[in-house]
Amino acid sequence: MALISFIEKQTLKRLFGISGGYIFKYWSDQNKYNKNITHDIILETCGIDIYNDSDFLELSQEKCFNKIIESNNLVNIANLLEGFCRYFEFAMAEYPYWNPEDEQDYSVVKSIIERLRISESVNLPEIQQYKNIEMLTQDIEHNINNNTPELVLDRLHTYSTMYLRETCDKHNLPIADDKGNKYAINILAAKLKNYYIENNFCQSEFSELAIKSMISLFEKFNDIRNSNSFAHPNDILGKAEAEYVVKSMLSTLQFIMKIEEANDIFLFEELPF
Repeated sequence: MALISFIEKQTLKRLFGISGGYIFKYWSDQNKYNKNITHDIILETCGIDIYNDSDFLELSQEKCFNKIIESNNLVNIANLLEGFCRYFEFAMAEYPYWNPEDEQDYSVVKSIIERLRISESVNLPEIQQYKNIEMLTQDIEHNINNNTPELVLDRLHTYSTMYLRETCDKHNLPIADDKGNKYAINILAAKLKNYYIENNFCQSEFSELAIKSMISLFEKFNDIRNSNSFAHPNDILGKAEAEYVVKSMLSTLQFIMKIEEANDIFLFEELPF
């Protein structure tokens, strides 16, 4: 799926007056907007100098904008859209231009930015042991990019469980009881927490406190998966809360991933070659 849909692109063009090679054409026609402003906004938000970058030198304002939008660089796209929103807000005070559609269009653009910001954080730790993990990863990424975090909750819970099991197994920590019953995600988190603290994986009290809090986070995540996701016939968590839960759990997984990576580097440096 494209990062920005066809209809969303048309919304961007309408709000920002992108047509005929220009941006904010409704102001450009009155000599109140020009390519120098486009240059400054792109340089500030994306670090791209369209006057000196060979990929942009011969392009119109519109084509410069389109090139960044089509780059699939989440950070640059979100930053650029925020930059044009800020300019729109600023210029509106001096050069009023407000169509009936503008308020709705502006809201759509803001939602695109929020979605891209969430997508920026989708950096799932790698899982080796499980089949079809790529399909699960794609499903998570698709629903985040599609601004449907409600559909991510149970999938991300599955992914998190797989990752914690694999990480526990890596450190020879049990992932099931004596009867073979697999531990819940919060129990796995507790075992990892104890292992990290006992083996001095933390360099600060802040990190140690964060690791201790993982147990509660995963326990509540487990409750949401069982009671507020599509894992069962539930009343589904609202979009705002679902988005917050997804962001929080992604950050927690990335924190565990970074702890593991840092420890792997330390162990590699300690090996006698």
